[in-house]
Amino acid sequence: MIGIILIILFFLYIQIAIRTTQYVMRKTPKKFYWTLIVLFFILLPTWDIIIGKIYFNYLCKTEAGLKIYRSTQANGIITEDSIATGDISLYKKLCFEYIEGTHNSWKGKEIQHLDLNDINKTIKIIKEPQSRYIFIYNEKSKPTNWLPIVKNRALVKDMQTGEVLGEDIGFSYFGAWVGLFADHFVSGVSKPVNECIDNKDKLLKLTLRQKNDNEENNGK
Repeated sequence: MIGIILIILFFLYIQIAIRTTQYVMRKTPKKFYWTLIVLFFILLPTWDIIIGKIYFNYLCKTEAGLKIYRSTQANGIITEDSIATGDISLYKKLCFEYIEGTHNSWKGKEIQHLDLNDINKTIKIIKEPQSRYIFIYNEKSKPTNWLPIVKNRALVKDMQTGEVLGEDIGFSYFGAWVGLFADHFVSGVSKPVNECIDNKDKLLKLTLRQKNDNEENNGK
């Protein structure tokens, strides 16, 4: 049903464009105005494709990528989400001993703690986080309000000093506004047509060295 409505809207737009162009052609013999009205209806749904793609490529070349400012040792890390429902495979892969997360319950905001070597995977509630480093992996912002481009930023931050140890910056481009309208109309969800995002596991590995890895490298 929704697809039929979109097809009807498309043909309605074509009819409006044809009739408007014919009206202008009857009113004036100047081909300049004919060309102007044709370009108007062509560019109305597509004007932001060229500009958006150029700006997206510029951002990917000049701002995107992995940036490491300092590396330190840490056997655990805290994330901004609940570890009961989140994916913890990345932290196991990088050999962290424990992971902590935040959770909102009827008691208020709680801090969860999970020992990654615990066979029973028991999540404990603690008052204060043991780790001083937080991994924020889904910080979003818009470089501009007039183009459908989103800046995606992941970072590792020292909660005691506020220092950012490293960040991973990427961008998502969602295409022309007419495509966004169709996506929202059909599914309510917009998917990016282009992305430039680096590897977040490298961000963790290069900023937070595990003590066990360091000892192995030193022959201990």
